[in-house]
Amino acid sequence: FETKNETLFGVFGGLKIKNNNTGAISYYTNDPHDTSSISKGGVTCSLDKGDGNIWMCVWDPENGGLDLFNIATKKFKHYLHGLIVWEVFKSSGGNMWACTSKGLFYRNDSSDTFIQIGDKNFEFTKARVKSITEDANKNLWGVSSQGIFRYDPHKDELYIFGDKFGTFDVGASAYEPSYSTSAGELLFGNPD
Repeated sequence: FETKNETLFGVFGGLKIKNNNTGAISYYTNDPHDTSSISKGGVTCSLDKGDGNIWMCVWDPENGGLDLFNIATKKFKHYLHGLIVWEVFKSSGGNMWACTSKGLFYRNDSSDTFIQIGDKNFEFTKARVKSITEDANKNLWGVSSQGIFRYDPHKDELYIFGDKFGTFDVGASAYEPSYSTSAGELLFGNPD
């Protein structure tokens, strides 16, 4: 990830930031005594929030989560602690979505929280959601351990296209991407 003056590199164990003017590199690691340090684990993906902050998916099988990094203060704020976050996505309407080891979450800016999609007793809240994209109608599509899904955020309707539709089983595969092309086609990565 690159800003005007810095290049950020997500690495296992933290974050490296290179000053593009001097070439100096700073390394940010987890400090268990500092709640504003990066979460323990490795940075696997990032997304510019658009306001001087960057979302970072921090992978760790026990302590991972989603961190919000303030570029100016070099401090981190933690969300979805204890979950594996495979992807963070910004929809065309500006909403933030997190694909996790326990379902799909959306960002509620007014309460500074992430809210899980579906009732707690709903099976999708236990699904591994690996990736997400958006179609021309603003529906969200993605890959989960239950199959390919479509979520209409305006109607709060979720459809899962599993085995009976011939979709693949994501199993324990590390990552299965979801894309939408400029022609409106939806593409989903297959682990085979």
